[in-house]
Amino acid sequence: MWRRVFEKRRRVDLVPDSTAAAQGADLVRQCENFLSGKMAKTLISTRGRIPNWAWVNFLAHASESELRTVAQEDYSRGLLSIYDAWRYAQISTASAVLTVSDACLCSVEEIQRRALVPLELELAIANDITPDEFTAMVFNALEHC
Repeated sequence: MWRRVFEKRRRVDLVPDSTAAAQGADLVRQCENFLSGKMAKTLISTRGRIPNWAWVNFLAHASESELRTVAQEDYSRGLLSIYDAWRYAQISTASAVLTVSDACLCSVEEIQRRALVPLELELAIANDITPDEFTAMVFNALEHC
């Protein structure tokens, strides 16, 4: 009798829970987005609220080539929404990160580790900030590299 109960339980335990699998896949996607600096972009596409730290997430985790691509974007169309203002702030701060990297002869990864990841953590507990305040905070953090 115990054997039948054990075997039946084992078969049930081996069947994947589709809800848990979906939640696990979503968590993996969120981690990948965080570690690649794509949280703000992801949250904008889902129309979610964008927390302060998500705006610096790109600067803190994107590759140097991704920063260069963003820094070269032309933003002459003007600021039509708050997201445009944040995008402009990201463009100007990405350019500043590359300028500091070139000036101090240190890698973008080093700047990210020393200045931008700590700023990302600081912004995790900050009240809402404006794009101008964000830009000033990034520039201030870069001055201490």
